Amino acid sequence: ISLPGGRERWNHRIRHFDSLHITPQVAIPTDTFYTDTSNYTYFEQTFVADGGEQYITMGNFYPIEQTLYKNLYTHEVFSTYLEDTTINQVSFWHIDDLNLQLVPQPGQAFTHSKDTIICPGESVVLFAQLDIPGNYLWSTEDTTSSIIVSEPGTYEVTASCPCGIEYTAQIEVTVLDELPNISLPDTVICERENKLSVSLPEGLHYTLNGETVPHQFDIYNEGVYELLAQSECEQSEHVFEVNIDACEPFVYMPNAFTPNNDGRNDCYSISAQHVHNFQVYIYNRWGNEVYSSKDPNFCWDGTVNGTPSAQDVYTCVILYSETPSAGLVRYTQTVTLIR
Repeated sequence: ISLPGGRERWNHRIRHFDSLHITPQVAIPTDTFYTDTSNYTYFEQTFVADGGEQYITMGNFYPIEQTLYKNLYTHEVFSTYLEDTTINQVSFWHIDDLNLQLVPQPGQAFTHSKDTIICPGESVVLFAQLDIPGNYLWSTEDTTSSIIVSEPGTYEVTASCPCGIEYTAQIEVTVLDELPNISLPDTVICERENKLSVSLPEGLHYTLNGETVPHQFDIYNEGVYELLAQSECEQSEHVFEVNIDACEPFVYMPNAFTPNNDGRNDCYSISAQHVHNFQVYIYNRWGNEVYSSKDPNFCWDGTVNGTPSAQDVYTCVILYSETPSAGLVRYTQTVTLIR
């Protein structure tokens, strides 16, 4: 740059900015001093926009008396090529090229995997991507742009660009439950009951002999049935047979037992088949209740509140109905407790 008129003309050209009060958005740090005047020097700085800017201003617009210009030129230059080694010289700072790199908005610059659902035993690739060069840090301590996971949980990734801006995302990975165990053994239904009620785990899709059924349904006819249970990940097939029987109620009541811990007849129980609304009551010779239950598979160990009952004759009363809605039938049997 050649400025006619020397230093005074130079000062005049700078000072017409004094009244503008312009603050440069990109400025060379005042503590910077370059001694290499023969080569180009690269300098970079980040400007974070507030929003709404149309221009970016680069330059020195402060009054000369407020400008630390030692990094722009010197008053005295030592030269070995001239006789006078302290002649006044001016070194000019030439800005030859300005490269502006626009950092997109977070929604434009940063993309990542969405929340995802996987099947048991599967894995999924989670990714994070900046449209500009950057670094990545996952909650798994991985520093790659993508990771492979197979466990459920929330995975967090932070992407940072050289300008200091960070973008963070949380990605939820859900692993579906394994297919539950379903047990459908061969079954006999009684004529008077007229149906087999089936209850299956919720949340699955079921077909019975090719027809869609809910998780609770009834079977009225005998035959071979094929149930197909399906989840989003897998399926299981179950084949079972249903037969119909007259199912006459049957009750057998022993008349003695020996609670002596010899492994034989140590508790009192009965055999009850095809009965409903079962109840049992056992009384001592004075009519006091010593035991009761509503379980047909009960087994009285001959104690009352943990205390062994005396050897004696007791009365056992059972009540049951032949169908769920029928009236109760009563049977009585004397029972001898032998020690």
